[in-house]
Amino acid sequence: MSSIPQVHSGADDRTQSWTVLWAVNIAAAVVARADGGVHPAERVRLGAYLRTCGLDGRRSPLGRGLFDKCVRELDREPESDRSALTRVLAGFDGTPWAWIILRAAEHVAAADGAIHRAEMRVLETIRTILNLPPGVPERYAACGLWPARA
Repeated sequence: MSSIPQVHSGADDRTQSWTVLWAVNIAAAVVARADGGVHPAERVRLGAYLRTCGLDGRRSPLGRGLFDKCVRELDREPESDRSALTRVLAGFDGTPWAWIILRAAEHVAAADGAIHRAEMRVLETIRTILNLPPGVPERYAACGLWPARA
């Protein structure tokens, strides 16, 4: 994990930190919703991953509850998942942050013990939007789990 860029708390980095945190949470929320519901383990797994990256939003008043806020916004307009991903992830393609966003989404997908087909499709959509090279098609590296058959 030492190759993951860290978010610093300097004033110049606050806007970028917030933008990255928002992008991670939107991607995670879309993945979490993909299988029909948000499992409590998905919140926990996302928080644990964000702490390893130095992106723990709970330290910021704006970041507290961000995942749930993203889920609620997406629930209000369910057909907008793809457009929300495209809009929020724009500008991260090809950057080191792109990998953090994808890995966070992978962790969320695996949090309930299986990666469902709908979650796999969202992960591939995120990978495409972020212009990341394809991974091993039957396994997601961040979680070490095989996709579910369901």
